Amino acid sequence: MKKIFKNSVDVTLTSLKMLKTGLIASILILAFSTVLVSANGDDKDKNQDVLAFTSLLNGGQEVPETDSNAFGVVFMTLEQDVGILSYSITYTDDKLVGTETATHFHAPANPDETAPVVFTVSPDVSPLGSPKNGSVGPLTKKQINDLKKGLFYLNIHSSAFPDGEIRGQVIPVSKVRYSDDDNSNDNSNDNDNSNGNDNDNDNDNDNMNNNSNGNYNAE
Repeated sequence: MKKIFKNSVDVTLTSLKMLKTGLIASILILAFSTVLVSANGDDKDKNQDVLAFTSLLNGGQEVPETDSNAFGVVFMTLEQDVGILSYSITYTDDKLVGTETATHFHAPANPDETAPVVFTVSPDVSPLGSPKNGSVGPLTKKQINDLKKGLFYLNIHSSAFPDGEIRGQVIPVSKVRYSDDDNSNDNSNDNDNSNGNDNDNDNDNDNMNNNSNGNYNAE
């Protein structure tokens, strides 16, 4: 049974129960460390918002589903100012029913839908097989919006399943602000806190005035 995930990173898929704890840990560490290096390796990118995404790959998410025992994990970061999507893909290529023929990003589509190819990962940018590390883009504004809405999916095609053997919906994780001046973040937080306190005081004063006039607002 497959649980379709909507606006949530907590994805439960029956086929993922085959994953062993040690293998998951090694895949996550390798993939995440690679993406972090890609996201932070260039000084010119320090002042920007970087969005993080993840995806779990298996046959249960294909439309229609496949009986493949292969699975994988993907970590991605999007540099919003230039529209570059960096990825690190690790999957069990030895468990594919066929042999990999191509890997693509597709969009826009919900988990139970299919969509056209928007970017080719393999064999153009990265070689066939696992792991894959690289980047695609630039994304258009519409594609960035679709990505943020969870309407991208990664699809690994094989000789046994030309339309896709394993697939995973790309899910937003978080936004990180990289800045040259760490103090600017501290100051902005202080300002936010002070503004929040001022607003609270104003609200308290308004409530006191309303109460004194016999006016009550139901919450």
